[in-house]
Amino acid sequence: MDWRKRGSVTGIKDQGNKGRKGGLMIVAYDLLLQNNGGGITTETNYPYEEAQKVCKTEQPAGVTISDRKFVPPNKSSLLKAVVNQPIFVGIAAKGKRLGEIV
Repeated sequence: MDWRKRGSVTGIKDQGNKGRKGGLMIVAYDLLLQNNGGGITTETNYPYEEAQKVCKTEQPAGVTISDRKFVPPNKSSLLKAVVNQPIFVGIAAKGKRLGEIV
């Protein structure tokens, strides 16, 4: 299932290493749910720019997220999750195990 083909998500953006550390993606989703009613704007309304800037927070929501769940770290669970909705995946790219996951 490729959610990009349905227009539900955009392609991967290379954000480089700009001080992001593991776990911040979870914090971002929690803040989104708590402070923005789960609303996320679209790429059309707010295109990604590779630059250090202050985010424009007043954008119309294109989709609403109601919750987040952890998926067990195995292929079967990941496939079951991705069939139902777009998902985000965080990978701790540390050590030799990364090659085993991909």
